[in-house]
Amino acid sequence: MRATLTLLTASVAVGGTIPRGEWDGDISGMPNAKLPQSPLLGNGYTGIAIDYRSNQTANKIGPGNGGSVDFWVNTNTMWQCANATGTQHTSEETFPPPRCERMAFGGYSIRPFSSVSSFSAVEEIETATLHTNQSTASGILNTKTVMNPNEKGSFYTMMMSFGPSNECQDVNITVWVVSSTSIGSVSNVSFEDSILQMNRRSSSHEESSPYSVWTALALFLDVPTVGEPIIRRNATSSFDEVSAVVSVCPGKPVTLMFGLADNFNNESNTVTNSFDPSQAAVSAAKKASVASIQSASDSFWSSYWKVATLDTPDFPNLNKGWYFAQYFTHCALGRLGSPPSGLYGPWVSSDNPAWNGDYTLDYNQEAQYYGIFSSNRIDQFSSYGSPIFEWEPSARVQAQQEAQSAGIKCANNTLHYACHLAPWGYQSKATAIFMHWNGMFAALPLISYWEYTRDEFDGKTYELLDGLNAWSHCFLEDINGQLVDFNSKNPDQEHEKQNVSNPQIGLSLIKRVAQVQLSMASYYNRTAPDYIIDIVNRLSPFNNDSNVWTSYKDASVRDSDNFAMYPLWPSQALQSTADPAVRNIARQSAKKYCDFASGRPVLVFSAAVRAGSDDEEGVYSKLDIVNGFESYYKKNGPSGLPTAPGGGTENVGVVAGLNDVFVQNPDFNYIEVFPVWPSNYTASFANLRTKGGYLISSGISNKYVSDITVTATVDTTPTVLLPWVDATVRCGGVVVNYTRVTPSGARGGIGASFNSPLGTRCVVSEK
Repeated sequence: MRATLTLLTASVAVGGTIPRGEWDGDISGMPNAKLPQSPLLGNGYTGIAIDYRSNQTANKIGPGNGGSVDFWVNTNTMWQCANATGTQHTSEETFPPPRCERMAFGGYSIRPFSSVSSFSAVEEIETATLHTNQSTASGILNTKTVMNPNEKGSFYTMMMSFGPSNECQDVNITVWVVSSTSIGSVSNVSFEDSILQMNRRSSSHEESSPYSVWTALALFLDVPTVGEPIIRRNATSSFDEVSAVVSVCPGKPVTLMFGLADNFNNESNTVTNSFDPSQAAVSAAKKASVASIQSASDSFWSSYWKVATLDTPDFPNLNKGWYFAQYFTHCALGRLGSPPSGLYGPWVSSDNPAWNGDYTLDYNQEAQYYGIFSSNRIDQFSSYGSPIFEWEPSARVQAQQEAQSAGIKCANNTLHYACHLAPWGYQSKATAIFMHWNGMFAALPLISYWEYTRDEFDGKTYELLDGLNAWSHCFLEDINGQLVDFNSKNPDQEHEKQNVSNPQIGLSLIKRVAQVQLSMASYYNRTAPDYIIDIVNRLSPFNNDSNVWTSYKDASVRDSDNFAMYPLWPSQALQSTADPAVRNIARQSAKKYCDFASGRPVLVFSAAVRAGSDDEEGVYSKLDIVNGFESYYKKNGPSGLPTAPGGGTENVGVVAGLNDVFVQNPDFNYIEVFPVWPSNYTASFANLRTKGGYLISSGISNKYVSDITVTATVDTTPTVLLPWVDATVRCGGVVVNYTRVTPSGARGGIGASFNSPLGTRCVVSEK
């Protein structure tokens, strides 16, 4: 496939370029191993993607038409859940919980009757508008699709006339849903009152099933059809279809309005089994208008890009990758009350996807959320916590089972998580547990939420951490005064199925979760349990060999891989490298393991950035790190999506490391701008968020750092590490006093500490 990518320049607060993706050539399908190199058009509930399908049908009707382009429409709510015997789950108290997998839904197809010789598409990221064209012997059929960014069920496609032909052309429109498995059914295949309609219901339709999601798609035509529509039920194909032919004439575009509805209530996070969403989908299609959807899209995206900005004129691919990451997270992540995005986001293209399209806790699920905090996209986190908190009853039961296997006895509040979860307190069809640290990993984004907002998410994070720490202290073995992550009867693991003692990942996550509960207890004036302090004080030190971290006890550097970097990222058990010994081992380890070209991107970039650089000999320089980002984003596909073999969504989290290049607040002690940026290159950013809840803006050019703007989202006293000898601080336009301090943990330099009232814009300038 040939592919090019251009930039569409937009005016934003601090320079910046918002990219658009361009595709040229056939799209070969959507393998479950990764997301397609195709448009990401979505809105957090629903994703639309393009799938090229090669098999033929006799009369060019239905999704199997060769040379076609099909628009898959999928939602984050389509899950099939049943217990181990295949019957529906009726009691939320039962363990093990029902086992679930993601399901595809369906979509729509628009195709000329003449043979398609080529296809191309352009997605304008700024407005979330998808343009496509199909070349035929008669000319080119152009379409434009826009989705309402705030509603799960309204979007339109405007079909433009053929060119260069001056004649009207017949075009086939097909609405279709997947119907290839016994676990889902299709109903209400119909054509009535200019509406093509299909819907699909997951599970086996038992009224007692609490989560039988029923989704409907309706298409409203604003022109009469040519002849009678054709309804085709699943007999020889994997789809149920309803098709109609319309005539497209020069200068007279045809507009198709789509409505999507389901029986999932986002406010209550429940399904109403008795509710048939068919009429709601029809109503959404009929009431929508091109003007209203386009206006909603333009208004939303105009505001969206102003939340935070970045401009790196010397590194265009890095800049482009940053904006794609912002776009992707809105398109993929669920909204409040809706199930969050799992593997493949809302672009699952088949039933039975790899890993069931689930919430894989040993790094995939968490990673897609890493960058939203420092990117100041806190609202995109709203759906993350529900599957974690709702699985707590099962985690308590599983903790007792795992303790019994280990030959130990643990308190009733201990929590132990499986590796693969589903929504609503359910579990993936993949029932493996693997590591003992899955729950600690799942807690990392909740910890980030607290550290970046100073707010306990849903009031449940502290209790979760307490249950996880209770497990750790129960499971860890006291050997010669150290707490060791090892049990001969039920050992922990480094990689899946790799039993080891003191896995670096386990040590890092155990230490981090204990540290944070202790910090939260202090912040909220709570009394921390004694076992938290014991873990912090006596946990085994991180593994190392000749001043380089290693992956588990007694492992050599040769035995190890980039998992050895977990003390820095993503655990952040070590948030500062101020100590010379820590700094040295961190940077030597980064040089050894952080291969930007072939390592796990979401791990190696952030770890290298957190290790930092003073451009010393033998380790990564700042320019090495920034060039690594530039090369990485350059090699991504034309959609701008950082693809990955483990589900295709997790590598968007690379942007967390990129944000840390520009500003950090390690250990909440001091705010430092451009800590890992090569100072002879130009860059600027606005409203990146740091730990402690600060929104920071600044710029650099020719080694000179411009004003540093600080806006606190909580009442606090920030300390800004000064890039100059002295400074003036103005809050709300008024000069305020500040205290010169030597920040704890800083590698030299003077900080300005001042009172920053909630919401007040403070500007720190060179004096």
